[in-house]
Parts: sequence; C-alpha cells; structure tokens
Amino acid sequence: MKPTTNPATNEAPTPYTPQWVAVQKSTHQHTHWVKYTHYQFTKNTTAAPILQAELAELLPFYPLAFIATEKGFQLVALQSLQANLNLYVNTQGQWRVPYIPATFRSHPFALVEKTAEELMLCIDQNSEFVHLNPEANPTGEPLFTPENQLTQPVTEIINFLQQYQANKQLTQQAVDLLAQHQLIVPWPLEQNQNNTPTPVKGVYQIDATALKQLNGEALAELNQHHALEIAQAQLLSKPRLKHLETLNQHHQKEQQTTDNAQNLNLDQIFGEEDNNLLKF
Repeated sequence: MKPTTNPATNEAPTPYTPQWVAVQKSTHQHTHWVKYTHYQFTKNTTAAPILQAELAELLPFYPLAFIATEKGFQLVALQSLQANLNLYVNTQGQWRVPYIPATFRSHPFALVEKTAEELMLCIDQNSEFVHLNPEANPTGEPLFTPENQLTQPVTEIINFLQQYQANKQLTQQAVDLLAQHQLIVPWPLEQNQNNTPTPVKGVYQIDATALKQLNGEALAELNQHHALEIAQAQLLSKPRLKHLETLNQHHQKEQQTTDNAQNLNLDQIFGEEDNNLLKF
C-alpha cells in the first residue's frame, strides 16, 4: 500500500515507531509505567494482527484479510486501505468501536522473540506511558518491587501475553494450512485517491470457489486445526469493507474540526452497539 499524504501539509504522515527494550532489573529498577489512556500509538497501524480466539468479537466491526510477511501469510483486521492510517481511532485517540484487537491491549509491553524458542518481556521506551525518570515524572506504577521482583500488575500482563502468544501460534498454524491448500489469493481492492480509483496491493482473501471444491478429508483437516473457522470468518467479514469508506469520510471531517469525533453514529455504520468489551 502506498503512503498517503496529509492534505494540509502535502507530506506523508510519520508512523509511530516503538522502541522495544528488554525489561531488566539493572536497567528498569526505577522505571514507572501507567496504563494507556488512549490509542494514539495505533494511529498509523493499517492492519492489526489478530487471533483465532477473537474472531467472534472482531466480525461485527472489521473486514478480515491476510497480508504476506517474510514468514508467510498473516491474519489481520483491516483498519484502512491507506498506509499509515487507522480509521478506528479518532483524533482524541479513542477507539471507535467496542472491541479492540488484543494486539493493542498490552501496551506498552510485548513479548519479543529472542530466539526461535525463547521470548523476552520488552517495554516500549518511546511510549508516553513509560517513565524512565520517575523523579521527573513520579506518576504510575513501578516495574519492580523493592525486593526486585516484578509487580503484580506486570505479572498479570505477562499472563495475558502468554495467552496471546499461545493462540498466536495456533492461529499461524491454521493460516499456514490454508496457504498449503492454496486457498489464500490476492484480493483485488481499490481506494479513492483524489477521486481516482487506485489499486491496493498486498491484501489477500480466501478463494471461496477453491474452498467449496475441497474434498471431505481436506475440510476435516482444516476444521481440526481451526483453519476452516478462519476461512469462513474472512469470507463473512467482507461486507464490513464498505464501512472503511464511511469511516474515512468521517476521518477527513475530523481533520477540520475535532467536534465531529462526538458525532459519529456507530449504530448507522455497524448496527446495534455492544458496550461489553470482551477479553479473550
């Protein structure tokens, strides 16, 4: 996807870049952090990596797709057809719909691969919710107790990240199986740039015709590994694609006035709103 320009400055937006650093007692003994109060750190994320475990919560609000990575195809929720733009977060950094992809809900922490078999807890030192100098900014929670043990809130985040990682592996195995059966194909999409239809490259979908032609043995294999569930979810989510255009129109209005952030009628776009923010 090509980066789009800011119509006010004619410059491409600068994406937020996290700085992941391994959490260590020697480095972060005095580091404090606060729970995020907005999602501005996601504003340049066009596609959110998603899990099989959250498909039911994602389906009412997001078009699902696949993108190609160095390690193969990855299951994602599309948040825009424009590079460096997330239409699901408003100018105040608040999420527009009730369900937020799990990948964003551990900020400013993440499990990062140290080796193929080892993960390490990292913290985003570029995040405004991380205070490396608590004397200058004494708010927030410490990472470590006076006894140099991780605090209870950090331990709870680690538990969440471990659950996330376990389902991430299951999800990737299912996606790899879909690719092995040659069910993932390019999705011919277009976006309007200056009233001109422009092809969007690098987005993939399930080949519905090929899926219907699979024999019973192949379908049973897909079903056993949750791959059939993912394929069906992607196909069922495709009507949500039209809502990206509506969200983009509202986004353009927000560039002119922040008042419009309060005027978006979610019921008109997505149907009845569910305020129960589920956690997988």
